[in-house]
Amino acid sequence: LRMNPGMANRLVDGARSVLGEFLKDVYIVTDHRKGASSGKSPGFGVNLIATTTEDVRYTSEDCSKPPTAGEMTTPEELGEAVARQLLESIWQGGCVDARFQSFALLLMALSPQDASQVCLGNLTPYTIEFLRHMRDFLQVVFKIESLEAYRARQSESADAASVAAASASAAASAKAGDSAALYVLSCKGIGYTNLSKMIR
Repeated sequence: LRMNPGMANRLVDGARSVLGEFLKDVYIVTDHRKGASSGKSPGFGVNLIATTTEDVRYTSEDCSKPPTAGEMTTPEELGEAVARQLLESIWQGGCVDARFQSFALLLMALSPQDASQVCLGNLTPYTIEFLRHMRDFLQVVFKIESLEAYRARQSESADAASVAAASASAAASAKAGDSAALYVLSCKGIGYTNLSKMIR
């Protein structure tokens, strides 16, 4: 987007004011375009990426509204909002952040005819609707269970009562706001292949 170089520094200040309360060594790289390479769209945006010690990446991004929208956002406000979105994504947990839940589930559904599993945080409304679409169009139904129930079921001494108790405990904790709910989604892929690919 076409913007003044000073806007980028203001975006960083806004994001750092929120993230600095939790972590001091936050590195944000700025970039801007000048002249014809910047296009004809004035504005500014920010993309934040957090990487965990297990190489899981959480992202958040947003950009300024166009002047015709009637809502003017300052760079500091946008930086703060995107930083809060990133913290929310980290709190939700899971192996995939909320923006890419549906993409991970689609890859699982199209994978070879074998079982696939992924751990996700709270499912977004978009992801829930996407699961319905995959059931209707691909006939793929996912098994969804809480992470606690999944771990209890995996243990050799687990019985139905302990699995149910673990699931109830996880639901109560998430409802109380003590922690984000984590779910394990499992499915069997349909073995989708590219029909136009040449067979040798």
